[in-house]
Amino acid sequence: MQQAIILFSDGLNTENRWWSDQAKIDARQALLCANVKAAGITIYTVLVNSGFSKVMKDCASKPEYYYEITTGQTVTAFNSIGTS
Repeated sequence: MQQAIILFSDGLNTENRWWSDQAKIDARQALLCANVKAAGITIYTVLVNSGFSKVMKDCASKPEYYYEITTGQTVTAFNSIGTS
């Protein structure tokens, strides 16, 4: 059995329940992703409709586990994740 998380986001990180500072939110997400990967959990990241996000790309367990998609490509991305 393999544990996995699919992080589906617009990747903008403009607000959470603690901050509205994108740099702080990105740092918190990077720490979370590092801890999850250190625990042996695979992370797939799916970035939808917003271009490139370094924090989302770095969060993925492998470069090929990072997806930049449009809304219409959601099913394709999830099918790809499911078969891997």
